[in-house]
Amino acid sequence: MRAAEGGFTLIEVLAALALGLVVMGLVTSTLQGAAGQLSRARTAAGEADAYARAADLLEQEAAHAVALPDAFQPAARSVSFAMTTREGATVVHRFTLGAALTLAEAPVIGDKPGVFGAERLVWQPPGEGWAFRYLGPKGWQADWSDPGLPRAFGLVQARDPVAVLMTAAFPLLAAPDCVLGPGAACDLGAEVFP
Repeated sequence: MRAAEGGFTLIEVLAALALGLVVMGLVTSTLQGAAGQLSRARTAAGEADAYARAADLLEQEAAHAVALPDAFQPAARSVSFAMTTREGATVVHRFTLGAALTLAEAPVIGDKPGVFGAERLVWQPPGEGWAFRYLGPKGWQADWSDPGLPRAFGLVQARDPVAVLMTAAFPLLAAPDCVLGPGAACDLGAEVFP
């Protein structure tokens, strides 16, 4: 009789092959799931970063607002107000909500806004139905008809019009001639300035 030769039978080889394919399928699906989660996490991080940059810009612009009544134009889909630039010039910034939140700038001519320049993208909001709200003595309002500026403005989404997001507060406003300190055209006393 002949001694049995070493090796695997055909059934053993097929069983090992099938087991290897199952393991490879599990590893592949796990890697695909992880890649999908990474992609979603990057998208969410990008949206959060864009939101934070837009909120920061609104806050910075409102912090430099000045009292120029003809420049303040509130509406549900846009808001404009006068502000001073780093160079000391007074300009009007208009934020508009359409498919995106945009910003346009106009020079102040006399006491009125001049022609607005091209709009630039500030933020691409998720979903639709975004609008501005204004904070006054009666709380958050959809429209602003009180004299002067509100204390703040913010954005709401139609699905939750009570939750005001991305708020920007106006400072205690001074006339444009008083922003850089006391001067000949400023009607505030020197004791107001540090």
